[in-house]
Amino acid sequence: ATRNSGNEDDFPGQKVFSFTVILEMPQGRAYFMKYLRKEGAEFYLGFWNAVEKLKATAEEEQHHLASEVYQQYIASSSAHVKVDKTLLKGMEEFLRGDKGPEAFMVAQKQVQNILEEQYY
Repeated sequence: ATRNSGNEDDFPGQKVFSFTVILEMPQGRAYFMKYLRKEGAEFYLGFWNAVEKLKATAEEEQHHLASEVYQQYIASSSAHVKVDKTLLKGMEEFLRGDKGPEAFMVAQKQVQNILEEQYY
C-alpha cells in the first residue's frame, strides 16, 4: 500500500493551485509573498494587494489610497513597479481628479501577468 500524507511537500515543484486561486486565497497570497521575498520581488504582490484594496475602497477615499499606492510603488526612487508612460499618465490624471482609477487596475493586471509568468 502506498502512503500519501496529502502534504504538498510530497510533490516538489508541482503546482497544486491555479495562479488565480492563489491570488484569491489570503493564505495563498501569504505563502506566495513569502516566496517573493526570497526572490526580491515582493513589491509586485504588494502593489497587486494595494490595488485590490483600492478597488474595495469607498469612492470618496480612493484618491487618498491611490496617492499612497502611487508614492510607494510607482513614484519613489526605491519603487520597483514599472509601468508604461500611458498608464503613468492615467494614474497621475486620477490623482489630479481628471480621470477614474482605471489605470491602476490595468497596471494591476500587468503586474499579475508578470507574477504568473515569471514567479509562478
